[in-house]
Amino acid sequence: MAKEKTRKKKKRRKKNYLLRLVVLILIGVSAYFVMSASFFEVTEVEVVNNNYFTKEQVLNIAGVENGENIFFDVKTGKVKDTLMEEPYIRNAKVKIKLPSTVVIEIEEREEKAAVKYGDSYIILDGDGLVLRQTDVAPSVTELTGLTLKSIQPGTALDVEENYQFSDTLDIIGIMDESEVYFKKIDISAVRVRAYIYDKLVCVGTPETIISNLNSGGLQKVLFELYSQGVERGTITVGADGSCAFSAATDDHGEE
Repeated sequence: MAKEKTRKKKKRRKKNYLLRLVVLILIGVSAYFVMSASFFEVTEVEVVNNNYFTKEQVLNIAGVENGENIFFDVKTGKVKDTLMEEPYIRNAKVKIKLPSTVVIEIEEREEKAAVKYGDSYIILDGDGLVLRQTDVAPSVTELTGLTLKSIQPGTALDVEENYQFSDTLDIIGIMDESEVYFKKIDISAVRVRAYIYDKLVCVGTPETIISNLNSGGLQKVLFELYSQGVERGTITVGADGSCAFSAATDDHGEE
């Protein structure tokens, strides 16, 4: 009698398992057909925070197209990885907004400096990352006095003068905050030469130039010279915070 009851319980358990399995399969199949419906096809792709790239360029890089299924065709992780391969893109977020919208939010790198390379220019961001190579002279600070070793886009510029290069990037990093623009920085010597104009140059170590920019001393001298219409001469930036101006022109300046 006890054995008979045990067998009946086992049969009921098997039936319950089978029923649950069938229900799960039906749910899965139903979900697949619902998710495959045209209702979930991409009809719009939003691109956020793009400045350097146009929306069309971002879409071409990402490879997301209208008509793709938002669940099965749009792989957000893969789209992000593809976007991150582009040197100008520092970070990317890809989100799905049901039922049919994909949102791509990017953080772009900004062009901050350039290094002459033959007849072309290597464009860098503020961290020294190579963004691109161009034949057109860019409107960013030109760095001279560097010995280039590698100029691979998407990687840090490899130079022999690593220490001086790093210090110069620090100067570039503070320019926006201090509202001072150097059109060219020559780092071929211990004391860098940071040019305001072709014939007006600031001479000092990276540390003293940064210190004087932080204190506002250099800005004060530059404003006085600007008010007087002075565009030639040398400003020697001292370690004691002094900025001494001389009308003598810079022999290293451009003609």
